[in-house]
Amino acid sequence: MMTCPVCRQPNGCAMTDASAPKDCWCFSINIPQQLLERVPTSLQGKACICLSCVQQALAEEAETKQKR
Repeated sequence: MMTCPVCRQPNGCAMTDASAPKDCWCFSINIPQQLLERVPTSLQGKACICLSCVQQALAEEAETKQKR
């Protein structure tokens, strides 16, 4: 089972269930740069962030934009 490098929970990557990588949810969502920067250098390009972390980061990003 693959884990998210941010929260260490299962990341729901399509590759873990033998689906084609292009069918993974991550190909249809914009992952905020500030979240990508939280991935440890040793795991960048090697571990997938989970949908929960991405949704949380997107919500925080939207909240920040609303405050401006």
